[in-house]
Amino acid sequence: MKLSFYGAAYEVTGSNYILETEQSRVAIDCGAFQGGKEQELKNSAPFLYDATRVDALLLTHAHLDHIGRVGKLVKAGFSGPIWATPPTIDLLKVVLDDAIGIMSHDELKFGTEPLYGQEELERAVSLTKPVEYGQKIQVAAGV
Repeated sequence: MKLSFYGAAYEVTGSNYILETEQSRVAIDCGAFQGGKEQELKNSAPFLYDATRVDALLLTHAHLDHIGRVGKLVKAGFSGPIWATPPTIDLLKVVLDDAIGIMSHDELKFGTEPLYGQEELERAVSLTKPVEYGQKIQVAAGV
């Protein structure tokens, strides 16, 4: 088993980890980097792993620094299940929709391209699988 850190290492934002076993690759969180221009530039950088090879995504909670790049992950080809509690799924929709609005405003104001749009948000929501608190599940083969 191997755990790799792609955010929130030596910092408190951009939570994103990959847990690899012999059978599966599971992403844990896919958050946005926050805290100024230097941090936020990391959001537009390509993922350092192949999103199409991630079997599942597990969301711990709905803060932007834990879910803010879920739409970008979907845009990059992720198509597995997204596991989260029902309240996290409800907030995922609200938080990412708000982020799309902010990115659209930034596009007009600064000419920056949004990380993802409504289509990716809708695809992400369609991939969600609710998990109740305390419920034991298999998120991917062997995990």
